[in-house]
Amino acid sequence: MRPNDHTADAGHAPAPAGPLVVAVPDGAPDDLGAADRDGRPTTLELAATPALDDLVASGRPRRVTTIPEGLPAGTEVGLAGLLGLTVDEPAARGRLEAAACGEPLEAGEAAWRLDLDPPEAPPADAVAAIGRALAARGARVRALGGHRLLLVGPAAWGDGPPGPHQTGEPLENLVGGPLAEAAEAAACALRRSGVDARVWPWGRVGGAHGSAPAVLGREVDVVAGSPAAAGLAALAGASVHQVPTAALDTGEIAALVREAPSDAMLLVHDGRPDEAAHAGEPPAKVAAVETFDATIVAPVAAALRERGAGSLLVCADHGCDPATRSHTRAPVPAVTWHPAARTSREGEAAPRATERAVAALPAEPVAELVAALAGGSLRTRGALAGATGPRGGGVVAS
Repeated sequence: MRPNDHTADAGHAPAPAGPLVVAVPDGAPDDLGAADRDGRPTTLELAATPALDDLVASGRPRRVTTIPEGLPAGTEVGLAGLLGLTVDEPAARGRLEAAACGEPLEAGEAAWRLDLDPPEAPPADAVAAIGRALAARGARVRALGGHRLLLVGPAAWGDGPPGPHQTGEPLENLVGGPLAEAAEAAACALRRSGVDARVWPWGRVGGAHGSAPAVLGREVDVVAGSPAAAGLAALAGASVHQVPTAALDTGEIAALVREAPSDAMLLVHDGRPDEAAHAGEPPAKVAAVETFDATIVAPVAAALRERGAGSLLVCADHGCDPATRSHTRAPVPAVTWHPAARTSREGEAAPRATERAVAALPAEPVAELVAALAGGSLRTRGALAGATGPRGGGVVAS
């Protein structure tokens, strides 16, 4: 495959030079095998996605491996690949949250995400009470919004468990020692403030990313609707615009594409499909995918058409099935497109970018696909001080 010629092998004109835009519907695919066993269509099959369907008609549908063998499915892994990074270990979730909110970590410190269960936003006095309780243990806490808090304390406290949406195990079966004691102290402080909630400390200590590559020699801008995506992008050396996806409007998205330098990469991450799947709400997930199509895919494609240049990759970072509320590891459907492409399927029904429609295609590793689209090789801008946890490793340029 030639650089910036990602549809030439499908009978289309080469992509005109211009920015590479990557649109990411977090967790949009379902588990196709489980859907077939249950006799149900997938979210992508149910959703009305006219903008995406239009891209498939003149672009190239693909099947992309975003989760390497042996690694857990999640944004920490899948989105790294979409940034052109090679992952050998998932990033610590707490480290990503700290990077997203600009919380510095000193030597010997680690960060964990604290979730309140049931999920409700604690009042300010309850957060202050948690802060006082944890300060006595040599730790500090920061509100992240909603039911999410950030705990920073001694790295020796060790690993937290998986996130509460990733396990059905009781918390006490998954974590002990000082970290569990800190969580219980936070819960006691909440109860004294009139909030009855379990406090779940999650996220591994190690696995924060250890290098800061500029993807494929391009400057990278990331619009992130979730702290995990924002933190990963920040640690990868990208310029981050952390804006709740729901607060973005089509005019802002189009302006970002129109104003992007020709040699830039712009990644827009939408966390809403994944959130709906974790909540176990199939209709809400369908609505989230339809909103992504209307408010992100459509204006991005229109702005690229206006420029007459550039390339677009629409690809989820992983799947998440609303029936199980769990992430999936299977390759995901994707599409690549550029405004010079012309439909070559006259008289044929264009395939859709769904799990079933691309099931027979060969799976392509995501980092290699991004490399081909961006037309270059990775270069490293320098190591991230303090980005690596006690076990080291994470992301390397290759």
